Amino acid sequence: MQEIYSKIKPEKVLHLIQRNDNKIEGRKCLIDPGEFLQIAFCGGLPVGHTFSGPHRHLDQERTINKTQESWVIINGSVEVTMYDLDDKIIEKATLYPGDCYMYFDGGHGFKLLEENTKFYEFKNGPYNGRSNDKVKIGSD
Repeated sequence: MQEIYSKIKPEKVLHLIQRNDNKIEGRKCLIDPGEFLQIAFCGGLPVGHTFSGPHRHLDQERTINKTQESWVIINGSVEVTMYDLDDKIIEKATLYPGDCYMYFDGGHGFKLLEENTKFYEFKNGPYNGRSNDKVKIGSD
C-alpha cells in the first residue's frame, strides 16, 4: 500500500493507494479506525467462508465533520493528483483496474485517461449539495 503523508504535518496520512496486484491474504483493514471512511480488503479466503454469519449493523450516533472519499477502478485508468493541507501538489499517480484510492484530508483531482473508464466512488454522507461539499483548488 502506498501512503502519502503531509509535508506540513509529516505524521498525517492524507491519501492511500492500494494496488490490485498486492497479495493480501485474509481480511485486512486498510484505514485507521479513527477515520470516518472505513475500508477493508479481503482475499484468499476459503470457499464457504462467512463474515459473522447473517447480521445487521446497529444504529450509532456519529459525528462527522469532513468528507472522505474512495475510488475503485473497474476498467480504464485515472490520473489522481493529490494535494497537501496547503493546497500544493504532493503526488500524482495513475490508477488501474482493481486499484483503490482513499482520500482523508488535503485535496485531490481526477483525470480520466481512457475512453469508457468506469469506477466506483464512495463517500460518507449525507450529501448536502455541491456548494456545501467542495471548494476549488489547484489548476487541474
